[in-house]
Amino acid sequence: MNRPRLLSSAPAALAILCGLTALMVLRQVGSTALAYPDADRLLLDGVFMLDFMRELPLWPPSRVYDFTASYYAQYPGLSIGYKPVFFPTVEAFFNAVFGISQASSRLALLFFALIAVVAFFDLVRERFGVATAFWSAALLISLPAVAKWGWYTMTELPTLAMVLLSGWLFRRYLRSSNHLYLYGTAVAFGLACWTKQVAVFAVLWLLLEAIFAGRLLWMLRQMQTYIAAGLALVLLVPLLVVTLWLGDQNIAQSIGRIAKLVPTEPAAQSVPGSGGSATGEAVSASPQQQADREQADGGEPGARADSAERPGIIAQRWPLAFEQLARNGLPPWTLALAALGALLALVQRDGRVRYFVLLVIAVYLFFGLLLGQARDRDYIYWLPAFALFAVLPFFYLSERWSAARVQYAAAGVLTAVVLSHVALSYARQPSFSQGYDIAAGLVASQTQSPTLMVDAYNNGYFTYFVRQYDEDRELFVLRADKLLSSSGMYAGERAQDVEQRLESKEDIGALMDRFGVQFIVVESKSPLPLPIHDLLREYLQSDRFRLAATIPIRTNRGPLRGQDLLVYENLELKTPEGGVLELPIPIVGQTIRVPYKPKAVPVDGATAE
Repeated sequence: MNRPRLLSSAPAALAILCGLTALMVLRQVGSTALAYPDADRLLLDGVFMLDFMRELPLWPPSRVYDFTASYYAQYPGLSIGYKPVFFPTVEAFFNAVFGISQASSRLALLFFALIAVVAFFDLVRERFGVATAFWSAALLISLPAVAKWGWYTMTELPTLAMVLLSGWLFRRYLRSSNHLYLYGTAVAFGLACWTKQVAVFAVLWLLLEAIFAGRLLWMLRQMQTYIAAGLALVLLVPLLVVTLWLGDQNIAQSIGRIAKLVPTEPAAQSVPGSGGSATGEAVSASPQQQADREQADGGEPGARADSAERPGIIAQRWPLAFEQLARNGLPPWTLALAALGALLALVQRDGRVRYFVLLVIAVYLFFGLLLGQARDRDYIYWLPAFALFAVLPFFYLSERWSAARVQYAAAGVLTAVVLSHVALSYARQPSFSQGYDIAAGLVASQTQSPTLMVDAYNNGYFTYFVRQYDEDRELFVLRADKLLSSSGMYAGERAQDVEQRLESKEDIGALMDRFGVQFIVVESKSPLPLPIHDLLREYLQSDRFRLAATIPIRTNRGPLRGQDLLVYENLELKTPEGGVLELPIPIVGQTIRVPYKPKAVPVDGATAE
């Protein structure tokens, strides 16, 4: 496939691919409404890393934990700790250059997407030439299942990028025997795991390639191999220690295994019609949907398992079935081309596809057999191989018939496939929830107290926007689902480790007096089916509070449909007493206790149990 001539030039092909990548990843880049479960936490993680690097609280070492715990107490929307820090660190640099915004984080995603495209392009180019590499990379980045992860600050694209970069460096090492590439592989692999723990599957890919390339014994005789392994361990041991320290649930979270959510006992006692269900769909769900919800992915401190928004996200087992791949990755016509290409490569015994076949095998061994279950997002690691397979029929056709009309016909069909991917991606409406930035900006600009309270299913985005507007870091966000109640995660009538911590309006009033809460922001429906959250909304309608604003939530997210953000002002504002702010985080088995000092930067001295 050497024609059109434009695609014979690697720089020209890469330039086009970079433009296509930007088109796919930067959709609605200026929007503040795009929202997805966990993405809010990763947004705030990026700001946290920026603030951490500005202050560098490194000595004594206990200050690292103290700073993190205090920051979480002030802006309780972090996933730092149970989620690795590499992607938030890159986010931090973009926030430093372009300012704190969702757009800055999206540019960080674009950075990783470009790494993925370039690494994949070169992996294919060295075996099949520039044209096949171009079309394979174009098919990959335009797939709706890939482009989707560029719309929200999620770690799927960054993890894929670091895995492909590791694979590219390792192939360079095997070809050249230059040990600098081996050291680079170790660093890239370590950073991939620091992006998302499941990237550890890449070691299977690299090991299989070393075996099938006949280089494993040679590598084992090289001292540099052990130096590289030691370098990788230096990077991975701290991640392992933190993951183990935060407990069994955190380990399960890290590899994508989530404990079942169970019906909350207080849900049966909720006032009828109080809006206690966050999803509003649990009662009428099918058995399979219920099973999906019970194993809902996501999960951060105070997580909301938005499985109702993403039906069928988890398979009990990973059957090696094209139906699953079609549902979670490839349109039918692309899947058919990939199946044909894989079959042709097998019939011709084309050894050039071995590295990509081994990628498929490694992903299946790890997610399908070792973990025994998979989420829709985990199929992304399969997609580079299948993108190549979909181009192979045209590659083999061009090898057999080199006539110009055959070349242009193949290019025409592939162009149509890429355009169909783009059209499908842009036909899919991104998940969004609009109004939280307005509410955060309103209270941040008007409050005379350093303390705000929020009771919302979408609490993470509200907290992120408060930090965005709080340039001097003086405000504290109190989360009702941490202080009035606590849970590991929740979805509608189901929750994990749920506990009601307060019992009465008097308890709520005392809490507000203690911390000097002036503004309270609530969604019109309770995020948890616990009586205390309904009681809060009743209490806010008393004479002690004034409804300062009603902000309609524009959204396509099931749990938020038909709701408003209600902003209340406390007319009996008290001076904050200070003291210790206690925040239970069941999902990581910790309770944070932080000295609360109003109008102060987070302080040292946090403790945990």
